[in-house]
Amino acid sequence: MKLVIAPDSFKESLSARAVAEAIAAGWARVYPDAELLLCPMADGGEGTVDALLSATDGKLQQTRVSGPLGDPVEAHWGCCRMPRRLSRWPRPAACTGLNRAGAMCWRPAAMALAS
Repeated sequence: MKLVIAPDSFKESLSARAVAEAIAAGWARVYPDAELLLCPMADGGEGTVDALLSATDGKLQQTRVSGPLGDPVEAHWGCCRMPRRLSRWPRPAACTGLNRAGAMCWRPAAMALAS
């Protein structure tokens, strides 16, 4: 039996790779002779860079950039060598997203109460 295990990440809990490994471990206990092919997936949001890195044997890089409020933050991005080019994938939300701006910047009700 051959099984393709292709999960997305469990938001803020497990990466797609970790989910695939957990499913494979459980499946292997019940069907020890099964051929398991792990293919972590992503939908373009959280976990996309990790899934691409896993699929291409790429490396996670980091660079210091300016966050949404001008403060320095670490930006992470994936990089891998393709047959005729170098490919890079940013994680923009991790360095510029609402989680970096804080509640006062993205919740108008909180701003109104603070004034």
